[in-house]
Amino acid sequence: MIKLSQGFCVGMAAFACGSAVAAPLQIPTNVPIVEVAQQTNTYNYTPVNETNSTIKRVVPISDALVTGQSVSDVEPKVSTTRRLPIGTGADVTASVKIPKRNIARGLIRAAKVAGGPSGLIAGLALEALIDYGLKNASIGSDGRLIAGKESDAYYPQSDGYIWRQNYTHTGAYYGPEAACVALTPEGPDNWKFQQLVDFGPDLKACRYVKADGNVNQPFSVIRIAPSDCKPGYYVDKGVCTSTKPLTEMSEQEIEDWIASRDGWPTSSSVALAEMLKYPDTRRIIQDYPSNGVEINGPASVKGKSTTATEGVQLVPGTTTVAPPGTPSSQTQPGTKTTTTTATHPITYSGSSVSHSTVNNTTTNITNNTTNVTTTETKTEEVEDDKDDQMPSDTALGDLPKLYEQKYPEGLSGVWNQRSQEFKSSGLFSLAEQLMPTSLNGGTCPSFDLDLSIGSWADYGTHQVPMPCWIWDTCKYILLLMAAVSARRIVLGG
Repeated sequence: MIKLSQGFCVGMAAFACGSAVAAPLQIPTNVPIVEVAQQTNTYNYTPVNETNSTIKRVVPISDALVTGQSVSDVEPKVSTTRRLPIGTGADVTASVKIPKRNIARGLIRAAKVAGGPSGLIAGLALEALIDYGLKNASIGSDGRLIAGKESDAYYPQSDGYIWRQNYTHTGAYYGPEAACVALTPEGPDNWKFQQLVDFGPDLKACRYVKADGNVNQPFSVIRIAPSDCKPGYYVDKGVCTSTKPLTEMSEQEIEDWIASRDGWPTSSSVALAEMLKYPDTRRIIQDYPSNGVEINGPASVKGKSTTATEGVQLVPGTTTVAPPGTPSSQTQPGTKTTTTTATHPITYSGSSVSHSTVNNTTTNITNNTTNVTTTETKTEEVEDDKDDQMPSDTALGDLPKLYEQKYPEGLSGVWNQRSQEFKSSGLFSLAEQLMPTSLNGGTCPSFDLDLSIGSWADYGTHQVPMPCWIWDTCKYILLLMAAVSARRIVLGG
C-alpha cells in the first residue's frame, strides 16, 4: 500500500501545498474551456466536453483571441475571456461552474498520479483532500484510493480531571461526560446519555433519555482530581486520544463526501488549476452541464468612425443649404462636415451574445462669411447584414448581339457551298488527269530512254519501268497541295 501523507508536500514547490490565494489563479490560454460559434451577429457559447465527440464547431471564433483564463478562488468555477470581433473588440468573459462531484472525481484520479513532473498534481490533490476533512489518504493494493474521516459517532471530551459516580465513589473517568456515558444503565429500556445537569464545578447530574422519549436522571458524578488527559481530548472506550477515531472510506464514499461539502478551500483552487492542464484529469472535470455557461462583458463597444467634408452654397446670412440651381451671386460659401460613429450595443442572454449597430451622425455646417456654425445630431439603428440568408440568382435578360456569325452552318455548310468551286480548280483537275484513278488490270506506265546519239554513238533504246507506289505518293502530294489551296480559297488569306 502506498501511503500519501501531508509530509509529501515538504519537498515540493511552495504553491504545491496551497498557501493562501488572494485572487483567481491564472491558467494557460490553450486549456479548452468553451467553444464559440458565430451566426451573423450572434455568438453561441458551448462548454467544452472532450469526452463527447458530437460537439462540432460550426463557424468557430479563433482560440487565438483568448486573452486570459482563470480558476475562481471562491467557488468551483473556471473563466475564459475572449475578444469577440465586435467593433473595436469586445472582451467577453464566459464562466463555467464545475459540479462538486466532478471536482471529487478529479481529485481522486489526480491523487493516484506518482512520479515525473506530473506527480506534482498528486500533492496538490492530497492537500485538497486534507482540507475537505479526510485523513490518512492512501492507495490500496488494488490501486484504489482509500481515506478516513472523523467518525460521526459521539465521543465525550475530557475536562482535564478524573470523575467518578457520586455516593458509591466507584470508577475513574476522564471528564463528567465520559463518566455518564460509561455509567449508562443497561437493559431493555435502551437508555441513552442526553446531557449533563450542572450543580457546580465539582458536581454534575447525568440525564438520560429512553427509547419511548421519557427522561430520567438517576444519579450524579463528582470531580476528584486532575488527570493526564488534556482538556478537549476525546475519550474512546476509556482511552484518551487527541483526535476522534477515523472511519475508513471507499472511493465512492470519498466522492460522496466531497460532493456534499460546503465551501471551496483554497487548496481546491490550486489543485483544479493544475488538473486542467492534464488531459487525463481534465476530461473528468470537463463533464460540464450543457447549460452551465455564464457570460458577462461590456454593455457596448465603439465601432468605425468616418468623417467627410465638402463645400456647400448657403442662403445668405444662414447655415441653410441653398436649393439646387441657385445662382452663386445669391449664395454664400459654406463648409459641411459630417462625422458618423458606429456604436455596437451588446445583449447577453443565457449562453449567447448578440450585438446590433447604432450610427450616431453629427453634421456641422459653417457659413464661411459670417463664421456661424450649426450642429445637427441624428441617431439611427442599422440593420446588420443577414449572412444566413440563402443567395438567389436573378434573370440576365436579353443579351446584346455581339457579332454576326459568318458561317452559321459550320464547316459542313462551308463545304457544301464551296466544294464545287474547289473541285473545278486547276490543281484538283491536274491530280485527276495525271494520276490513274484505279488499277484493276495491266501494268503501271513505263518510259523508253533513246540513247542513239549518232552513227559514232548508238547505244540503243532502253525501257525504264516506274514502281506503282510512286504514282500513289505523287497523288497524295498533289491532294495535300490542293487542300492548302482550298483553305485559301474558302477562308481567305
